[in-house]
Amino acid sequence: RMLILSTMWPNLLFLPTLVHFSLAFSPTPFQCSIKSSSFSLIKLCSAQDDEMERKMAMVRSLQSAYYQSNSAEPTVLEKKTGIMRNLPLWRVQWTELPGRSNVLNVHEGIYTNLFETLLRGPKPWYVGHLYLPGGSKNIRSEEEAFQLKTWEKEAEKPINSGDKDRSAVVGTLLKVSDFRRLADGRLTLLVQALERFVVVNCVQTLPYSIADVRILPDFDEAHEDETEDKARTRRASQVMESFQWHNYEYDEDFKLPLVDSKYLDATDIWGPDIAKVLPFVPYAKLDPPQLKAAECGESKETGDFASSLNDVPSVESRLLERRILSEQAPLMAADLSDLSADELEERLWVALEDFCKATKLVIPDEVLCLLPPERSWSTPVDRVSSEYPSHRRQRRLSFAASAFLEQTRVGGGLRQAWLETPGTLVRLRGVLERYEIVNNLLMGKYQ
Repeated sequence: RMLILSTMWPNLLFLPTLVHFSLAFSPTPFQCSIKSSSFSLIKLCSAQDDEMERKMAMVRSLQSAYYQSNSAEPTVLEKKTGIMRNLPLWRVQWTELPGRSNVLNVHEGIYTNLFETLLRGPKPWYVGHLYLPGGSKNIRSEEEAFQLKTWEKEAEKPINSGDKDRSAVVGTLLKVSDFRRLADGRLTLLVQALERFVVVNCVQTLPYSIADVRILPDFDEAHEDETEDKARTRRASQVMESFQWHNYEYDEDFKLPLVDSKYLDATDIWGPDIAKVLPFVPYAKLDPPQLKAAECGESKETGDFASSLNDVPSVESRLLERRILSEQAPLMAADLSDLSADELEERLWVALEDFCKATKLVIPDEVLCLLPPERSWSTPVDRVSSEYPSHRRQRRLSFAASAFLEQTRVGGGLRQAWLETPGTLVRLRGVLERYEIVNNLLMGKYQ
């Protein structure tokens, strides 16, 4: 509309001012001409708005007919393997971490297709978040580095190749918890980051990527001596336990702070309101679930396949061996490797307290609630339930605490590295080390 106005008469970009002056003074032929042109252009713009509304109504009608006849294969979590089948993938140029929330502006055709298909299916609405250098501009690239692949295919790459600008095979499971459609066809989504996964099978790449993925719980033991036949039962049990905690760890009432209208205008989305739901997901205001032991059972494979699993090292040990997962190299001489998870957790809270004093950071309630029961703080704290397992509290903290370091020299650009860290213990160790470096610099101990 502004282009039309500027083409016809550049000064009409200031149309309200001109109309004001034409009404404030006694009309002359020239001023009457301005008034006549102004109101004609207003009519033209109104007609264009009506035409756009008509076209968008036609587009939505076609969309509705298309998606009703285009049902996708449902995403299914296999209880006995911990594998999630037919997970649609959102491949973008940044990484999300478990425990965080985000608001997505979906405007590209490939992903509008993905999410419109997803939102017309049954809940829960799961999607995989996978790092891709350059994002959608490389989604159809013929370069091997940018192509969707399994972790086993990626493991064929030489370990010391030095090629870091590659599509990731370790990603984050997201759940769409709320959404709005915009009048111009875009989507605004509120997502919660739940788990990490590793790609095990590429189902399709067009019109958007779909993969089978293995949900990958944190592990702090290498499992070198464990065969995959035994490991898959242990891992599946951990996955099912983790999913049983989701209703407590991710508040279902956490919604977009936007008007509930069929179609929103861009002016309905206000930045300060969106900031209220970022960047962490709150815990639910309910009692922790009464967990039942996950009934995963033994693998039912028989014959040669069953015997082959007895001879194969665990997935965890192979991921470590091929450096699909790896620990961050220490930055200081101080050795933290002898500290337990409880000791690392306590020391990290001490470091966080020092960091807050030096930077005036106020830790949000969604993170402060992770304080251990016996740990004091300078302000009242509404903590997670005492029944909440310490290993899950420590896992959430290991991801959340890294967020406050992202604007520092030693803590920025590490999201994918934290996602690819094997377990909670080593992640706590890496995050703590960086806080102690930053705190020493802030307190002037080092030049």
